[in-house]
Amino acid sequence: MRTSTPSYIVELPLRVNDQQDRFLNKAFEFGRTLYNATLGTALGRLQSMRKHDHGELANKLLQIGGRINIEKNSYLSFQRNFGKSTTKAGTGMFFEHLKRKAVSAGGKVNELNAYLLKMSQYDPPTNTYTKKLLKVRWHRYTLVQRDVMSAFLACYATEKGHDQALLLRKWTTAEALLSGSGLCRKEPRNDQKDS
Repeated sequence: MRTSTPSYIVELPLRVNDQQDRFLNKAFEFGRTLYNATLGTALGRLQSMRKHDHGELANKLLQIGGRINIEKNSYLSFQRNFGKSTTKAGTGMFFEHLKRKAVSAGGKVNELNAYLLKMSQYDPPTNTYTKKLLKVRWHRYTLVQRDVMSAFLACYATEKGHDQALLLRKWTTAEALLSGSGLCRKEPRNDQKDS
């Protein structure tokens, strides 16, 4: 939980006559009105830009594939943990937008149970789950970046869990593609040996 920094307010009275007091009150009221009007316009533009960007990204995703698997997440938890940055990105709004577009295009967005699948912990060759520290970014058995392995597992996840035979069969193709991009390695670099 964040602790707030104590703040102090010092009020210094102004020595002004009635005419100056009326002028200052009008100036402050005008400034407050202008600020609120500008803020409302800026927030409206930000929302329309975000909606446009979400629409473009959703269209690109649906052009690649009609079936999209995503982890089911609590967006309220995102807001509690990351604060204003979630408002800027609009994660929950993006996924709602994606679901609507997928339905209208004849596709489907599946929400996967992250607790059941434990994608960052699952090891396909041994069919076991190993809890890893967050700082461990590389999957040890295959030397693939951890988030990439989770995305690969999400592609072939079923409602019942992971299909080990299917994953091992599909991994040979995926490994060849990922090796060229540097996301999958044959041996760890020096900075990855301890992780």
